[in-house]
Amino acid sequence: PRLHNNTAEAYQLFSSIIVLTALSATLLSLGGVIFQVLVEGNGLPESLEIIQAVYTSMALSLATITPITFTVSILSFERGWDPDVVVYAITSTSADILISLIFVSVMRSLLQGGWGVAFLRWMVTLGFIGLAIWLHLENRGKPGYSKTLKEARGTLVVVSTIVTFTGLTLGRLSQAIGNAPEVYTIYPAIISNVGDAGSMIGSTATTKLNLGLLEARLESFKGHLREVGYAWASSLIMFTLYSLVSCALYGWANLPRLLATVWLTNILIIPLIALLSFSAGIYTFQRGLDPDNFVIPFETSLADGLTTLILYLILSALY
Repeated sequence: PRLHNNTAEAYQLFSSIIVLTALSATLLSLGGVIFQVLVEGNGLPESLEIIQAVYTSMALSLATITPITFTVSILSFERGWDPDVVVYAITSTSADILISLIFVSVMRSLLQGGWGVAFLRWMVTLGFIGLAIWLHLENRGKPGYSKTLKEARGTLVVVSTIVTFTGLTLGRLSQAIGNAPEVYTIYPAIISNVGDAGSMIGSTATTKLNLGLLEARLESFKGHLREVGYAWASSLIMFTLYSLVSCALYGWANLPRLLATVWLTNILIIPLIALLSFSAGIYTFQRGLDPDNFVIPFETSLADGLTTLILYLILSALY
C-alpha cells in the first residue's frame, strides 16, 4: 500500500489507466468532431479545438485525480475502512469537482488565451498521446495490463456513447430549466450523488458475491435491500440538503417546487440505478470479469445520463 516502489502489477494497472484514459479521449474527441461537422457544420478549426479541449482536460484530470484516489485507497486500507463505501464516494465527488474546474479552465484558455497557451495545450495533448503509446508498447503482453485493457475497452465504447447522449440531453435540460438558477446550482451535486449511491450498491453487491454471501441471480436482490436502503436514504437526505442550500442562495419561494423536483427525481432514479448496478455486478461475476472494469464505469455513466433525462422530463412538466 504505497505509491512509490510498488509491485509490477500495480505499475501495469497504472499504465492501463493512462492508456484507457487516452482511448477515452480519442472516442470522445471523435464523437464531438463528428457531431460538430454533421450537425453544426463546423470545420477544421473547431475540430482541432475539440481535440485540444478533450485531451488536455483528461490529461490534467488524470494527473491530478490519480494520486488523490490512490492516497485515499491507501488510507482506507490502513484504517480498515470499507472501500466499497468510503473510497469511491470520496474520490468520485472530489474527481467531479476537480474535473469541472480543469475543464472550465481549459475552455477559458480556448476563448481567452493566445498562441502561447495554445502551444501548451498542444504540448499536453501530444505528450499525453505519446505517453500512452509508449506505455502500451512497454506493457503489451503483460498479464495484468492485457487483462485490464481487454476487459475495459468494450466498456469504453458503451460509456463514451452514454456520455455523448448525456451531453445532448444536457442541452435540452438547459432549455427546460430556463431562468431557474436554483436547479443549475445543484445539478452537478445531484448526478454525483446518484453515481455514488449506485457505486456503493454495485460494489457491495460484487463483494458479497465474491464472499459467497449472495447467489449470482437477480432474485438475490432482496438480500441486498439493506445496502440499497442505506444508499437511498442517504441520497434523499443529501438531495434535501442541496435544495435547502440552493434556496438559501436564490430565495425560499422556490423551495416547494424545487423539493418536488429533486424528491421525484430521487424516487424515480435510485431504484432504477440500484437494479441496474446489481444486475451489472451479477453479469460480471458470472463471467469471471473484474467488476472494477465494468460495474463502476458503466453505472456512473448511466447514472449521469438517466438522471439528466429524468430531471429534464420532470422540469418540462413543473417549470
